Amino acid sequence: MNTLLDVKKGRTISIVLFFLMFTAGLSDVYANPQRVAVVPFQINAATDMSFLQNGITDMLESRLAWEEKVELIPRKLIEAQTHQGRLNVEQARQIGAAMGADYILFGSVTILGENVSLDAKMADVTGTKATHFFSHQGKGMDDVIPKIDQFAAEINAKIFGRDVRRTETAATQPSQAKPEYDIHAHPEKLIEGGFGSLDKNTPNTGFIMMQDGRKTGPQFWKSRDIRDVITGLDLGDVDGDGKIETVIVTHQQIHIYKYEEGRFYNSGSIARDRHKRYIGVDVADINGNGIDEIFVTALNSHRNAVSSFVLEFKNQAFEKLSENDRFYYRVIELPNRGKILLGKKSSGQPFKGNVVEIIWDGSAYTPGDRIGRLRNNNMIGLAYGDVMNDGKNRIVAYSQADRIQILKQTGKARWTSGDPYGGNMLYFAGEKKGAGDMVNPQYLPIRMRITDINDDGKYELVTARNHDVAFNLLKDFRRFSKTHIESLSWDGIGLAGVWKTRRISGRVSDFAIGDFDHDGVKELVASVVIKEGDIVMTKARSTVIAYDLIPAKQPDKE
Repeated sequence: MNTLLDVKKGRTISIVLFFLMFTAGLSDVYANPQRVAVVPFQINAATDMSFLQNGITDMLESRLAWEEKVELIPRKLIEAQTHQGRLNVEQARQIGAAMGADYILFGSVTILGENVSLDAKMADVTGTKATHFFSHQGKGMDDVIPKIDQFAAEINAKIFGRDVRRTETAATQPSQAKPEYDIHAHPEKLIEGGFGSLDKNTPNTGFIMMQDGRKTGPQFWKSRDIRDVITGLDLGDVDGDGKIETVIVTHQQIHIYKYEEGRFYNSGSIARDRHKRYIGVDVADINGNGIDEIFVTALNSHRNAVSSFVLEFKNQAFEKLSENDRFYYRVIELPNRGKILLGKKSSGQPFKGNVVEIIWDGSAYTPGDRIGRLRNNNMIGLAYGDVMNDGKNRIVAYSQADRIQILKQTGKARWTSGDPYGGNMLYFAGEKKGAGDMVNPQYLPIRMRITDINDDGKYELVTARNHDVAFNLLKDFRRFSKTHIESLSWDGIGLAGVWKTRRISGRVSDFAIGDFDHDGVKELVASVVIKEGDIVMTKARSTVIAYDLIPAKQPDKE
């Protein structure tokens, strides 16, 4: 009897041991992540686009990396094994095997004028599984970058069984669905729903309310196209005629626009300066003589030093009051003081330094009291005011990652937004990382404004939100396909959305608030870049749009 029990017990132990050994073996198999080598894509273009090669690699690696499931082979090892020129599948497998990879991903991008062709392959190194091919032809990188994202999603789903749900990319939309936007649309289709007049009796189609109780104005207006990239915009009486002008700067020129009798026209341009790059403009009467000065923040032609200047209308012409200034300028409007000028001196560090008030001492603009400090922020994207509605003025600025930050006096962030806002194509040329690098772009932010936009006694932060086609994944490459302007208000925990405009094709480069058309009602006026003009055979194109802002209705007094 005991012998029989011993036999049964022995069999049970053997079965258990076998099961444990089998499952342990399976655990070892599944514990080992799949190793993937992403070979830098070959770029075929008339101009140097090495930054794009690195950007595509960054994007694919970030999409494929999966903790304990997918491991990326280090780039240094890949660069040591690969060579210049187009790879075929067999060559790629041999390279992948030498690196100990399970899969190797490689491809090419060919750019000819506006036409861009993407070809990519994901090959199993052993050759026992089918190679995954992907090919796409489109117009510009605006069209191709989302396709790279789609390709990564297909690899995750079909090869690794990973469901990556994306909400922003148009590549996830059904092919028969109507596209949400068209970056190449005719200007009259720039804003979804079409364009309206400034007739205040028509229903509002320009704004989307994000909280109850907020009322803004009805319609929007659009100018004719401007054949250049608008880099900055502000409003003010710069010629002393008692009317508001719209000052527009492009990379190398300043234009003064007027709105009269239903016409928005260029009343004069200031001579082009080919030795500077204009990155911002502000308008205010800082010297107190009754005529608004024009403060132009500019970089030198190499984009590695600040070279700003100030203009004022004198003797029927615009004359320089100051030039080659080493300050980033920004005009801020405070309820108890009106417009003041803030600045940060350039020291080769565009994202660090003290913010000071700039005052007119009777003969020159000189630094005054210190307002605060920047540690990870640039002056161009700075706002200052009672953003938390507690009676205290604070600096609000963008981080280098395009997050909105409310700063302490020390420059440390008191609060940081979870999502990116802003987004700009303008950059400061930082020190090159390596001998072969063409440029190290340090992207500058766009403007924010703190204002009581609807006269309800509560301050809001107004900014634009430009949507990057690569979802902010590529450090050295940016392209914006759509945008909207948004208002945020402090709710005790953070800045929450109040309202936003409908989506617009292109990107907002700057905006201002004021009565630009002299009708007694403030407008939100914005410059929109429709085409950058940085691709061969394309021309830059911008426009100006305006929304009426109707004050909130005040409760009836008894």
